[in-house]
Amino acid sequence: MVKKLLLSLIFFLVAGQTAQAVNLRLIYINNVDGYLRACHCPGNLFGGLLYAVDVVDKLRTENPNTIFVDSGDLFPAKNWEPKARFAFEFYNRMGLDALNIGEQEFWFGVDYLKKLAKNSKFKILSANTFWQG
Repeated sequence: MVKKLLLSLIFFLVAGQTAQAVNLRLIYINNVDGYLRACHCPGNLFGGLLYAVDVVDKLRTENPNTIFVDSGDLFPAKNWEPKARFAFEFYNRMGLDALNIGEQEFWFGVDYLKKLAKNSKFKILSANTFWQG
């Protein structure tokens, strides 16, 4: 009985403490396709990594509690390896926090992606991919 009372007391003491609120900002980007500049697609679109770096820097200055993530398809739609490598390195310099890999990141093979991942400063995420090493 005493044990239950002590456990209940501990629970209510801990549960009664308030957590400090944090203003968190999430920057989400996807389907960059290796574009450095806007794609010149129809419509009033913004885009490209050169545009994104300015926006991300501005938003991080406003709020240091900013998380910057990409949901995949960073590599170019046209199978061009130098542009893919450059885009990956550009994210290293931008301070990306995490990249979820899409199908385009596999166009040059798993070994190529593993090689880039070893040198990345950001986390590589995927809920449905598994590799060893």
